[in-house]
Amino acid sequence: MVAYQDGNGAEPPCWLATPAHDFTKLAHALLPQAERLLATQGVFAPQGAAMDLRGGIVPVTPPATSADPAALMAQVHAALRADVRARPRRAAAVIANCTVILPGAAGPTQAAVVSCAYRDGTGAQVAYPYT
Repeated sequence: MVAYQDGNGAEPPCWLATPAHDFTKLAHALLPQAERLLATQGVFAPQGAAMDLRGGIVPVTPPATSADPAALMAQVHAALRADVRARPRRAAAVIANCTVILPGAAGPTQAAVVSCAYRDGTGAQVAYPYT
């Protein structure tokens, strides 16, 4: 048996993955598209992605049919729920544009917030502030 070495930058085998590792991988898959849209349009619509059992990222974003942020978020959540029910998935995530107050901050700031859920019930929300 070959021991896994974390320092070489290789992707860990699926049996060694943890919620934190999978959440990071999902966030890194969703953030570039949000950054591109922010740079070109100044805003981005909620987007989703799921992770298959082998660690592959599958975008799960329905076509935007409304300008209402709450309706867009509901559409993304519904698409993710349908995807997770239809196929075995390890984790799922949604990225949305939010206003947050960060610890120690003087006031609110804009952030891309990634909300993740793992198959064992673990969940996390990570805010990526931007200007």
